[in-house]
Amino acid sequence: MNPEKIITGKVADLVDEYTIILNIGVNAGVKKDMRFAIKGEKAINDPDNGKRIGNYKYDKVIVVIDEVQDNMSVASTPQLSSIGFGFDIINFPGKRKKVTDEQFSSFSLDKNVAVGDLAVQT
Repeated sequence: MNPEKIITGKVADLVDEYTIILNIGVNAGVKKDMRFAIKGEKAINDPDNGKRIGNYKYDKVIVVIDEVQDNMSVASTPQLSSIGFGFDIINFPGKRKKVTDEQFSSFSLDKNVAVGDLAVQT
């Protein structure tokens, strides 16, 4: 992927625990089945003196575009299927499995995903 062609946008709305709306669509180059990382950032402070020593940037969740309109997209977490041991991502319709806090992975929305979070094409 050419870095100059990476599409970015923001979370415009939270629909449910698996689905979000992004403020980018066809007009920005978004297509069905594209993947986006919803980014998070946490300030890190020195435990000895409390001063900020930097920021840690991370992916809160990876979402897949399900529907695209001119200026917005509907995205959801990948669907999971129990295949053998553990979980595998599948691309065909299946039941999403809510992951408990103890099992949290990039397949369910982080409880801290919020309107305004940065979305970056992966």
